[in-house]
Amino acid sequence: MLHDQVIPSIEFFFPYGTGIFQDDNTKTDRALIIQNWFMDHEHSFSHMNCAQQSPDLNQIKNIWDILEHWLLSGYFLPSSVQSLGHTLLQKSG
Repeated sequence: MLHDQVIPSIEFFFPYGTGIFQDDNTKTDRALIIQNWFMDHEHSFSHMNCAQQSPDLNQIKNIWDILEHWLLSGYFLPSSVQSLGHTLLQKSG
């Protein structure tokens, strides 16, 4: 499933190799076979483990809140996934 779903999605949304895949720290994500798969494909994209109670979760929630506000207000309509990511990172920091 990882090879059939993750690789094509990353290549589609991040054609320049700037994609980051973040897992959600489920038992499956911590399995050795999964961790090895990500190490074998680290040249294709970045992988971020999401530790429970990670401070990064608050930042992710803030980004989603900002995005929801912009889209509902009509304030921001991104021209590309890269544009969306760049703008969200600027506003959340």
